[in-house]
Amino acid sequence: MKDKLSKFEAISLLIIITASGIILDMPEYLINLTGTGTIVNIIYISLIGLIFCFIIYKLLKNFPSMDILDIAETLGGNILKFILSVIFIIFFLLSTIIAISNFTYLVKSLYFSNYSTLFIVLFFIAVIIFSNLRRI
Repeated sequence: MKDKLSKFEAISLLIIITASGIILDMPEYLINLTGTGTIVNIIYISLIGLIFCFIIYKLLKNFPSMDILDIAETLGGNILKFILSVIFIIFFLLSTIIAISNFTYLVKSLYFSNYSTLFIVLFFIAVIIFSNLRRI
């Protein structure tokens, strides 16, 4: 009996979790944010996402043995690679902050309503850091 996931299983699991989160959470967020302009915003977001996917597809097709950072270094040198790296760092930080704040809000409203939000966030960040250091 194997105790670890294969790469294909892990990627599939991440795609399923991400897609379900996007499908279930995004319409409610957009309706709360934009009201009657939701359909137009969904069309804009879809078009922008498709354009980015098409650009990445074309780049990866023309440079088959490189990743995005190597392609950026080839096309624009270290400046474009630095800019793209900063964009990725900002994206991952914002994604992490949003995920942790949503999770903290849920946990606080369900279980720990008497505790400070900062305490709960710091607790879960400590658990995440400990898990990563122990490679759990």
